[in-house]
Amino acid sequence: MGPDWNLEAADILAIPIDELGLAVLRDFDATSGWNAYNWTLETTRAYGDKEEISAAFSEAWSWLLGRGLVARDFRQTAAEAVFVTRPGRKAIEEGLAETRAVERLQLELHPALEPKVRHTYLIGDYDTAVFKAFREVEIRVRTLLGAAESLVGTKLMEAAFREDGPLWSEEVDRGEQVARMQLFRGAIGFLKNPPSHREVRFEDPTEAAEAVFLADLLMRILDHLEEGGLLSPAPPH
Repeated sequence: MGPDWNLEAADILAIPIDELGLAVLRDFDATSGWNAYNWTLETTRAYGDKEEISAAFSEAWSWLLGRGLVARDFRQTAAEAVFVTRPGRKAIEEGLAETRAVERLQLELHPALEPKVRHTYLIGDYDTAVFKAFREVEIRVRTLLGAAESLVGTKLMEAAFREDGPLWSEEVDRGEQVARMQLFRGAIGFLKNPPSHREVRFEDPTEAAEAVFLADLLMRILDHLEEGGLLSPAPPH
């Protein structure tokens, strides 16, 4: 095991599998490992060849493989030969924030967002992914209103969700509808409008993923409004 390895047997069985996986990955890399089986066999012996320790390491390797942090090395004939991938190297250097954030986006996005947002996010262009997501929300609201393209941003949200507006319903509590207008208006004003006028940087992949999911939620709220027949006739324009 490498010089930075400091896990006791109890730690190995107690820590979350992602943290154990990262510890395994870092040690495998630090010791110039090439074979997952050999690494596990040698490491397990250091803990007295306990079956539960071996099982925990096997779980960690499965976690690493499942997230693409290591991959099968087809340059070697041994089936257990693996190498650290580019995402794995990034996890070694920066931790698991990006890996965890990408896992969040494994959930299916709204059909209007899926083809335009996921790929952009996964290549690391978080700023553009968030902007695209909220642009789709804006386009959807404008379409439901039948509004002109010149009506944009927070003014569009106010026109859509105002009292007696196209997305207002007498069947829903007034306070809830005002809050819904504020939700859409705030989301567009804070997360979509600024990138339209200046450079906005999302350095935190988790923050960017959560922003995308907020846009996803807004799209699904619009689905419910449309499917529930709660849309008023679009005003003439």
